[in-house]
Amino acid sequence: MQIKNKNDFNGTAQIEVSGSGNGYKVAVWSEENGQDDLVWYSLPGTARVINFDIQNHKKSAGKYNVHVYNWNTTSNLCQAEFRVSSNTTSTLKVSSVDNRSDLYRVQLKFADMPDDVNVVQFPVWNKADQSDIRWITAQQKSNGVWEADVSIPDQQDGAVYQVHAYANLTSGTQVFLGKTTFKVIGPSADVEIQNYNANQGTFDVIVKNVEVPAGVESVRVPVWSEPDQGDLIWYFADRQSDGTYKVHVDIANHHNNRSTYNVHVYVMDNNGVQTLVATTSQQVSETKDELTAEDKSGKETTYQLTLKNQKAAKATSVNFAVWSEQNDQDDLVWYEGKKTSSNTWSAEASIKNHKTAGKYLVHVYGIVNGQQIFLDQTTFEVSEARAALEVGTYDVEKKSFVVTVKGISCKSGVKEVLVPVWSKSNQSDLVWHETKKQSDGSYKVTIKVPSDIKNAEYNVHAYVTGKNGVQSCVGITTKEITDKQIVVSAKDTSKKESTYQVKLENQGKYGRIDDVNFAVWSVANDQDDLIWYSGNKESANVWTADVSISSHKTAGTYNVHVYGVVNGQQINLGQTTFEVSNPKGKTEVRNYNSVKGSFDVIVKNISSKSGVQSVQIPVWNQPDQSDLIWYSAKKQSDGTYKVTVELSKHQNHKGIYNIHTYITTETGIMTFTDGITYNVVGDSSDQDEEKLTTIMGGTATTVEQMMRYYESSGNQYPSEALGKGGAPTLRDFCQMYYEEAVAEGVKAEVAFAQAMKESAWLKFGGIVKIEQFNFAGLGALDGNAQGQAASFSDVRTGIRAQIQHLKAYGSAEDLKSACVDPRFKYVTRNSAKYVEWLGIKENPAGVGWASDKNYGYTIVDMVKVLTSK
Repeated sequence: MQIKNKNDFNGTAQIEVSGSGNGYKVAVWSEENGQDDLVWYSLPGTARVINFDIQNHKKSAGKYNVHVYNWNTTSNLCQAEFRVSSNTTSTLKVSSVDNRSDLYRVQLKFADMPDDVNVVQFPVWNKADQSDIRWITAQQKSNGVWEADVSIPDQQDGAVYQVHAYANLTSGTQVFLGKTTFKVIGPSADVEIQNYNANQGTFDVIVKNVEVPAGVESVRVPVWSEPDQGDLIWYFADRQSDGTYKVHVDIANHHNNRSTYNVHVYVMDNNGVQTLVATTSQQVSETKDELTAEDKSGKETTYQLTLKNQKAAKATSVNFAVWSEQNDQDDLVWYEGKKTSSNTWSAEASIKNHKTAGKYLVHVYGIVNGQQIFLDQTTFEVSEARAALEVGTYDVEKKSFVVTVKGISCKSGVKEVLVPVWSKSNQSDLVWHETKKQSDGSYKVTIKVPSDIKNAEYNVHAYVTGKNGVQSCVGITTKEITDKQIVVSAKDTSKKESTYQVKLENQGKYGRIDDVNFAVWSVANDQDDLIWYSGNKESANVWTADVSISSHKTAGTYNVHVYGVVNGQQINLGQTTFEVSNPKGKTEVRNYNSVKGSFDVIVKNISSKSGVQSVQIPVWNQPDQSDLIWYSAKKQSDGTYKVTVELSKHQNHKGIYNIHTYITTETGIMTFTDGITYNVVGDSSDQDEEKLTTIMGGTATTVEQMMRYYESSGNQYPSEALGKGGAPTLRDFCQMYYEEAVAEGVKAEVAFAQAMKESAWLKFGGIVKIEQFNFAGLGALDGNAQGQAASFSDVRTGIRAQIQHLKAYGSAEDLKSACVDPRFKYVTRNSAKYVEWLGIKENPAGVGWASDKNYGYTIVDMVKVLTSK
């Protein structure tokens, strides 16, 4: 009898019985719980194999007994035993060997290892396609424990490996036991390049975040730029205080190659395992030689010339050629360079060697490989000094003038300031004058003019020389030199235009003058007032005379001609003019009294520099002036002049009276200053001003009265039309009239009554349309085409314009609010201070609002009705 193909994982086996006989009976049971799972198997005839399954034996585990009996007898022919595992499960784990990142141990441990397991294998792989799979055979370390070591050659940190476990049974069957993974915890680090210096060809390799499970023995950094690694250098990195590792790379150690440098980082752990943990690269570019010219002192006295970088490093000697752009290369100087470092040459250029402002050129040549070659070039600027040049007034007496150079700006400081002066075209009289520095920082020099020079134009230049030897022209001007010109003047010495002093000065160029006379006359009426005034000699060069205007009695322009006797002959020495102003005044009529038959003429706003001697007023009515009377006005306490005109002295004529005003000044100048007319009409009683109604004054009505007055007309208030302009109700409309009138001091009853007259109780219908919000026909002149009258944006603005227009006629006071009346400027202010005078025909001055007869009187009648409501 043999036990074959035993598989504890399935709980199966084959029991094979062989030998002679016609058949067998086989008893199979486990030792667990006696023989409660006993099963008899029959092998009749030639059948020789029993397929065992623990399912048929209550899944009992442990030791099984097998007894074989003859088919016909109870004779025990043979017996055997086998074991079935009670638990075929296993655990699979992976761990690092001695913290190494290149070696890991895989362990499989059975709970109850089946007897038929004879080999355990671990397939291990990392790649998804399993192209790197390795089957590793484990060693049994103890009962049920199998182990195998897995080496990781590349130690790729973070790589995840797959591990499966298989058992090979004695029957040749392979059974999958389980799987797991493990991650390679290998050395890791980051690398970056710092402190790259293209000019010097250096950079630092910084290795940071170094993690090595087995500990760091060393960090090495191979660096190379050549494809064949001909310049390869392995650097040992130095550990820094912050835990990083650093390598300083200088391309001088790599054949001075300017190319891409490859940088790898290897970590050697304490187990002697070296691992590549990071790579990077650094491009070291070709650099242009840097040539600079630096004014280190800031004074433009010397310039530091410096050449550095590649070519400078290769040169065995260097020379700097320096010259200014001005005048080609006449100031060319070669400066020998000094090597101050491995790749730097320098020299110092002194501007004193060149003494020129403006642009400088610097070319650099060096000996490289035994030959002189051009290395580089640059430029720099040397500024010119700047200043302001001033030439003072020519002193005729001293025959000199002062030249001042101020506001000097010179970076190197001022060495000297020179002023060349000449007058002749060939510069034969050229003199360079040295200046002296003043306490305020300016430089001055006094230029003396030769005594024989009477008239000349001098050229004046200014040059500033800096401490760097650069001389700059900072100013160019000219100075006209002439002896004093004859001056004739006239001055109002009294400040009242009563006496003028006429003066002759600087007549010395004529030599000796024996006598001087001033001819003076006004332009008016030719020379009818010509007077010769004898001059008084005040000094050698000054003659004067006093002109009394009362001797001429004329206003306007006066001519003054001066004559002198030179060498026995009288000659004209010069001339001038002066002005004498006319007096001014404004005339108006006041206080007409029909009972007395008189009116007052008032002259106001009088101005006269010399004062007022008299004010005369001629008045007449008849065309032939047969009733002409000259009235002498009397001065009033308020400074006005007044005369009362009695109609009885003019035959009590009605109609237009002509009124002229003449003012005579204290100097005897009589001037017509104003002319007006006054119309005396009818019985004249209606012109008595005390009986008239003023436009200006306190309002004597109310909003309610205005509303009742309008409603009494029987008209319907146009709510829709005026509502569009902000006055939807009659109360709104009347309230606006009240507010706007009170604001300007105009009587509201006058404005409202006029609006009702002009707008036909807001029905309009004439030239002006309701949508124009023009309630008093402003601009609606006789003969105007429809639409030419003024239009306003809303009701209030239209009301305000009407009230401002009334104020223009009734007062001379300024408006309280901004003017919205487009015709305000055309009104003669205060020309109709009474409502009755708004009619042109009734206005004494013949002006007014409207030409309708009794226009103003009609409005007064309407006001009386309004205020009675």
